[in-house]
Amino acid sequence: MVATSSQKAPLVVVVGSTGAQGGSVINHLISSTKEYRLRGITRDPTKSNATALVERGVEVVKGDLASRESLESAFKGATYVFGVTNFWETMDPEKEVRDGKLLVDVAKEAGVKLFIWSGLEPVTQVSNGKYTKVGHFDSKAKVTEYLKASGLPYSNVQPGFYLSNFSTMMVPRKGEDGTYTLALPVKASAQVPVLDAQRDYGAYVVEAIESPSFGAGSEVLAAKEYISFADIVAKWSEVSGKTIKHQELPDEVMVKLVPHGGEELVEMLRFFQDFGYFGGKDIAPSQKDLGSETWGFEQWARSVDWNKVLAA
Repeated sequence: MVATSSQKAPLVVVVGSTGAQGGSVINHLISSTKEYRLRGITRDPTKSNATALVERGVEVVKGDLASRESLESAFKGATYVFGVTNFWETMDPEKEVRDGKLLVDVAKEAGVKLFIWSGLEPVTQVSNGKYTKVGHFDSKAKVTEYLKASGLPYSNVQPGFYLSNFSTMMVPRKGEDGTYTLALPVKASAQVPVLDAQRDYGAYVVEAIESPSFGAGSEVLAAKEYISFADIVAKWSEVSGKTIKHQELPDEVMVKLVPHGGEELVEMLRFFQDFGYFGGKDIAPSQKDLGSETWGFEQWARSVDWNKVLAA
């Protein structure tokens, strides 16, 4: 399937079009029963994943989140804009806030009908100051507050906990006895709302655009299910054929293991444990108008070659 070129169709501009979230948004917009013209923003339109979008009917343009001029050009004529920022690229919360605010300002000036924002919870506020070092949540939350005050019609589509974390940064470690341990500073009973971002995030963005239950002023929680770490390792063991156990790691041990970013990781997981990833919000309403089936942990886990991942 390819995007339409009909000028009668609304134009959707997608920031980060070659990333996990932006790429998923494009996939689901192309698959929608409604027609959309698509314009993807990327820093390097010559890369293979950008040229692949062109072959699918997407207009790909060069853009920089720190460049007002490039964003003004990219947002021209847009009905909808999907905005996302990448904290992990610089790990600079102040830059992320600046970039996010600029997206909002330019979208408003362009007369965008609906700005879809990829936000996260204000950890410091929700935890009443208990956890103050989860910068990548708080910085996005500051942009959300700016967006709400701007007068720009918006929908905040918050991504859940990436399932891909379990095949990358949170891969269990093999012990001498052949079993595997997922050692993290979080209780086994703690739950996370999980999302296969690359496959499913876009379904929630399409829901925000198309469902009359959402639209301007709405919040969509993009996650299939809440699942505890105890259930994660149980399903993981079943699917992979390996014995995988959870171990609650002391906070100070994790900080030593991860000198750069360890404190943020600890506070993030303890926040999930004590207050909930979405601050205790129910994800059920965000499932009702999805145009396609989304995956939970087990479905995602069955799609991964664990012999390869766990051998790394």
